[in-house]
Amino acid sequence: MYENMLNNYRVFFEGMPEPVFFGHYHPLGNPDGPYRTSLVNESEYARGLRHEADKYGSLLSQFESAYRQDLYELLDNVRLDARGGNTGVVVVPSNRVGMTNRTTMLVRDVLADNPYGFQDLTYAVVRTQDTSVVRVGEERPYQNDFDSIGIDVRANILGYDTVLVVGDTLVSGSSFRAVDDRLRAAGFAGQILNFAMTRTITCEGATWCWELADEDSEASKAHALEVGRRATLPIEGMVLGLGQTLLDDANRDMDFEARLTGRGTASLTCPYALYEGVDALVGLRMPFAIVSDRPASQIRRLIGVGEAFDRLYSSGALIGPSYLEGRAWGAVSMGRGLMPRNAFSFPRESRGDSTIRYLKPSPRGVSNAVGYLQDEFLERR
Repeated sequence: MYENMLNNYRVFFEGMPEPVFFGHYHPLGNPDGPYRTSLVNESEYARGLRHEADKYGSLLSQFESAYRQDLYELLDNVRLDARGGNTGVVVVPSNRVGMTNRTTMLVRDVLADNPYGFQDLTYAVVRTQDTSVVRVGEERPYQNDFDSIGIDVRANILGYDTVLVVGDTLVSGSSFRAVDDRLRAAGFAGQILNFAMTRTITCEGATWCWELADEDSEASKAHALEVGRRATLPIEGMVLGLGQTLLDDANRDMDFEARLTGRGTASLTCPYALYEGVDALVGLRMPFAIVSDRPASQIRRLIGVGEAFDRLYSSGALIGPSYLEGRAWGAVSMGRGLMPRNAFSFPRESRGDSTIRYLKPSPRGVSNAVGYLQDEFLERR
């Protein structure tokens, strides 16, 4: 269904019923290192799409031709994946009622040339009440987005086979999910394609991706050699993801997620089950650590209580191989629920008025987990 999109764009799908494809990174943090110029250019490309980051429009003018070219290429790829049928294009609306954001203006400008016969539905998804401005890197709650979005009935959404949803910056995907859910609630049953012009990511995360994607880079060559070397070694520990690795949260329950971030979560029942293969995995009795992009408070509510904790850490799963001499993994009490000692959230760093969250693909979270395994288990052999 998404063959051309997958071949030409990166994709975000964690916890989403519909994936979100994106074209550029919006790097956060200090753009140091060999890719500094590229990181600055990517950051300015992203900022030019947001009026609050480029009030006088200098970056919009600088990158206008690039925006147009990227949108034409997007429509070409969507055309190939849609394989005919009636296709309309909507845009994630401004956070202010009656305001037209820059992405909407750019999309309308491109659609005015009538490429591939796509229909301009940029008026179809509207903001029905103002929502707060969200700084880049922060998240607006899904329910706030969903409650403040409406569908203009004049658009006749049901008459389309495919709807392309375009947005400026992808953070958690909540805005795209809200638009998608509004389309479904209006009765649209066709294909939805989500596309973000940019996605927030730490500078080091973007650099990590670029270096490994460049087969000729020294980092890529060194990484390939190290992978080859380690492939011959015995596996002594595992670093596992949480979402869609241990926990089946591929399509997140947004009511539960909203309550999970608030207070009074002690009575919450987690709607997500562990995958069937988890029992066999922990049954290997091998040291393991968990790395997640969820905050620690959510991790302990998801796997620090109930059946999830029992399956992951009881019946001998707390015990490592025989050389550990029966030493338990243990867990740290954090109010309601337990925070397993081998579970790691994303590292944070305060910079002035903002906080940089080192989400994946930043290697910091995995490095913390590896250090834990080495200190607690492997170096004590």
